[in-house]
Amino acid sequence: EKEARDRIKNELEKEEKEARDRIKNELEKEEKEARDRIKSELEKEEKEARDRIKSELKKEEKEARDKIKSELEKEERISEEEQDKCGEEERISEEEQDKCGEEERISEEEQDKCGEEERISEEEQDKYGEEERISEEEQDKYGEEERISEEEQDLTEYSFAAFNQNLEATQKDAYKLPSDFIGTSEAFIVEIQDDSMADYGIYQKDLAVIEYNDAPSNGSIVFAIVNHKAILRSINRVNTFISLSAGRDSQPLKTDINNINIIGTLKFIFRTQYSNEPEGNAIYPLISFNGNVYNTENAYSLPVRLIGVRNAFLYRMTDDSMADYDLFKDDIAIIENTEDPNGDEVVLAIYDNEIIVRILKKTENYVELHAGSKHIKPLKTTRESLVFLGVLKGLLRKINV
Repeated sequence: EKEARDRIKNELEKEEKEARDRIKNELEKEEKEARDRIKSELEKEEKEARDRIKSELKKEEKEARDKIKSELEKEERISEEEQDKCGEEERISEEEQDKCGEEERISEEEQDKCGEEERISEEEQDKYGEEERISEEEQDKYGEEERISEEEQDLTEYSFAAFNQNLEATQKDAYKLPSDFIGTSEAFIVEIQDDSMADYGIYQKDLAVIEYNDAPSNGSIVFAIVNHKAILRSINRVNTFISLSAGRDSQPLKTDINNINIIGTLKFIFRTQYSNEPEGNAIYPLISFNGNVYNTENAYSLPVRLIGVRNAFLYRMTDDSMADYDLFKDDIAIIENTEDPNGDEVVLAIYDNEIIVRILKKTENYVELHAGSKHIKPLKTTRESLVFLGVLKGLLRKINV
């Protein structure tokens, strides 16, 4: 019986080690391929944009030079004809003394015309200078294109991984996210399958960004494989002894370090409404308020399909007034723009020159705004006293452990 137990234990350890290595290799391979593909596409797009702008600038510059040259030659030819005509008038003036006064008048008119021609020539030169200025603006625009392209390179593609019963990872989808916003570039995304981590504010259907890390610190929330099952738990380690906890009311899982495969640690949570929007990113500004005056702190390029709405902005919570609805200070709320929200929605509004986040309740004659805390009394007021900025559509939470 002992030999059987040892054999089974060795086989399980071997299978688990092989599964860990296979998953890690597959994820590393997929991530490398994704990075190489994105880099190649960005370089190709940047080169095409540079060549296209350069070709257009050369074409416009050549056309402008040819046009100005043609007009200047035409003006010069007209000026020579006028000078010849002036000389003819002078000769006639010498022969016809009786018509001298008339010829002098005609000569003065011709001189005025010559002056007009010179003025037109100066305008053409000014036009040529304007063409050069436009050309310089186009070059500035090209520099702006290059700057935007460089900014796009800050986006990292994160694989949306799914695990089958054999713990084999497959790429379900991929999202391009700014790594400085997420806090790491070496990561992947998984969907939470249950509410076992509700005490930590993590629920079913949340999307978790997992940073590769096989040596987490105590108190970290880890994504690990234990007993052939992928789980998300808070870890506490003493020497080689591991305790994995799901919350206050759950019994911690205690095991040896050799019986667990730690894949990574939780860095970010997306709680959003998936949409059928076309693939691609949109710019979402992060807004802060001083009274009823708003400022744009930053702007982030985020996948529309992941965020769930396109016409929206981000707002960082400043207090725990909505804690009972799992919306805490420093959480980033996704706010869809609307000035006429429905009842029973979480709204962002201005009341008495202050920004508040509350649950909206409507009646026939007034509205009520309820906080997500029993310590804050509901606000009862009229619709006219409020300025609605939008409704809550999701939240983004950075995990700091």
